[in-house]
Amino acid sequence: MSEQISAFFSSVLKISRIALEDRREAYREVRDGSWPRRRFYVLVALSAIIAGYGLLSGSVAVIIGAMLVAPLMGPIFGIALSLVSGDVKLLRASLTAEIFGVFLAVLFGYLIGIMPYNLGITSEMLSRTTPTVFDLAIAVASGLAGAYATVQPRLNAALPGVAISVALIPPLTTGGMLIAMGKWDLAWGAIMLFLANFFAIQLASAFIFIIYDMGSIYQAVKVGPAGLIVRFIPSAIAVVAIGFFMFNTLRIIFEERVFQADLKSVLQSEISSRTGGQLEGIASQKQTEVGYEVVAVALTPSPFEPSQVEKIEKMLRETVRPDIYLIIRSLQSKDNSAVGQVFQAPEDIELMRLSERKSQMLSTARSTVESLLEGVPGAKLEGLYSTGIENEPRFTANISTPDAITPEMVGQIEDAIQDKLGRNVRLIVRSIIVRDADKHRYIYDPVPEDAPELSQEEIDFQTLLWDEISEGLEEFAGAALIDIKLTRIKGEMIPPNVDEIVRDPDSEDGEQSESDTFNVTEQIMVLAEVRTPFPIAPEDVSILEQRLRERVADNIVLSMNLTLGGTATAQGWQRYSPALSGIGTTTP
Repeated sequence: MSEQISAFFSSVLKISRIALEDRREAYREVRDGSWPRRRFYVLVALSAIIAGYGLLSGSVAVIIGAMLVAPLMGPIFGIALSLVSGDVKLLRASLTAEIFGVFLAVLFGYLIGIMPYNLGITSEMLSRTTPTVFDLAIAVASGLAGAYATVQPRLNAALPGVAISVALIPPLTTGGMLIAMGKWDLAWGAIMLFLANFFAIQLASAFIFIIYDMGSIYQAVKVGPAGLIVRFIPSAIAVVAIGFFMFNTLRIIFEERVFQADLKSVLQSEISSRTGGQLEGIASQKQTEVGYEVVAVALTPSPFEPSQVEKIEKMLRETVRPDIYLIIRSLQSKDNSAVGQVFQAPEDIELMRLSERKSQMLSTARSTVESLLEGVPGAKLEGLYSTGIENEPRFTANISTPDAITPEMVGQIEDAIQDKLGRNVRLIVRSIIVRDADKHRYIYDPVPEDAPELSQEEIDFQTLLWDEISEGLEEFAGAALIDIKLTRIKGEMIPPNVDEIVRDPDSEDGEQSESDTFNVTEQIMVLAEVRTPFPIAPEDVSILEQRLRERVADNIVLSMNLTLGGTATAQGWQRYSPALSGIGTTTP
C-alpha cells in the first residue's frame, strides 16, 4: 500500500522515483545517524557547551557553530522513517538517542547556568523564550529540506545548512540555564521552541519519506493510509497544540510592538510640540497599583511642568491605553548647531520668527528716519522703538534736535516708512531739544572749518540785545530767555557802535542824532526762545519790542517762541538764564 501512496504523490507532484539502491543507502544513513552511540552523546555534550557560552556572550557565530555540531536532527529523521516503515528497532533506538540527547543538553545548560561569574540573561537567550508560528514554519521547511537532501545522494552537502536553519540545541541549553536561574516561565518557552521543531521536522520529513517510498525498504507489516495516519496522529496533535500556543504568542508580540510604536509616536509628538525637545527613550514600564506606569526620558530645553505631563497622559489614555500613568524625566539640554538652538518649542520658533521680523522692520524704519533727518540741521535719531508689529506697526522715535520736529515732518517720515515696509504704520516722534554751542553762539548747522567768526561789533550788539530782553522779562515771574535768533529781511545789517548809543534830549521829534542811528535799510527780525510758567500776552511782547527799538535799534521786530515750564521753590519761581556765551544767530 505504501508503494501505491508513493506512486500517487509521484504522479501528482511529477516527482521522479529514486532507484532502489539509492533508497537503501539513504535508509542506512538515517539509521546510522539515529543510533545512540558514544559519539552521538559526545557531540551533544560539546554542542551544548558551545551553545551555552555562545548564548552567554551573545555571539551569533558561536551559536551557529553549536548547531553544526549538534546531532539531534538525525534521531528525528529516524523516528519519522521508523513510523513510515514500521521499523520498531529503529524507532526504539531513535527515541532513546533523542530523549537522552535532550536530557544531556538541558543538563549541560543547567551546569553552565550555576557556574560562577554568570552574566545573567542575555538577548540571545530571551529571543528563544518566545516562539511564534514563524519558528514552526521554519521547522517545517527545515524538515522538508533535510529529508529531501537525505534521500537525494547528491544533496547530502546541504544538510549542514539545514542544521543551521533550525534551532535544536540552543533552546534546550537555554532552558537548562534558565532553570538554573529560577526563570521557569522563560525556560518553558525555550523548551516549547524545541518541541515545535521536533514535531514539525518529524511530520515534514515523514511526508518526504512517504513520497519517495522509503518505507518499502523495511516493512515487516504492510501498512495502509489509515495506518500511517494513526501513527502520526500524536505528532499532528502536538503540532496543532503548539501552533495554537505560538500563534497566541505571535499575537501578543504583535500587539506589544504596536503598543510600543504608538506609545513612542505619541510621546515624541507631544514632547516636541510642547517644549521642542525629543524623546530620549522609555526608562521603564510596568503595571502598578496606580495603573500601567510609563517612565519616559526627554531631552528638553526646559523641564516639563505637571500640567504639561497631565495633558500628555490624557492623550496617551485616549489613543494608546486607558490606564497609563505617565512620568516624564526631564533632562535639560541646551543643544545648539551652527544655525542656532536645536530644541525649540513651536511657540518659541514663532516668537523667534516674530523677533526677526520685528528686527528687520526696526532696521528698515531706522535707516529711513536717519536718511530723512540728514536734511534737518542738528537733528539726530537717538532711539527707535516698536509697540506693535503684525497689523499696524507703531514706532516711537526719540530725536535730539535744536527745534521740535513738526507734525508735517512726522507725516513725511511716516509715509516714507510705509513705502519701505509696504504696510500702514504709525509714527510718534519725541523731540529732545538739544543746543550745541561754541564760545560765540549756539550751533544749529555744521559749521565749516573756514567759516568766518563774528566781529567784536556783532558780539557787542547781540550782547546788548540779550541783556535788554532778559531785563524786560524780569517783570514776568519765572520767565527766562533761552535763545535768540536774528535774521534780516534785505540789505546788509551794520551793527552800531554800542559805546556811542546815546539819545539827544534836545531833539524836537525825538529822533536820534546822526551818531547814534543805525545805518540799516532792512528790518531786524528777532525770535526769542523763552521758557515761562505762564503765557506772555501779545501786548506784553509789543511793550518789550518798543523797549528794544528805543534802546537797541529802531527797526527791530520781536517775536517770542514760548515754552511753558519753570522751576518752583518755596520762595517762589526761580529764574533761569543760560550763560551769556550761549547767544546765537542765524542768517539766511
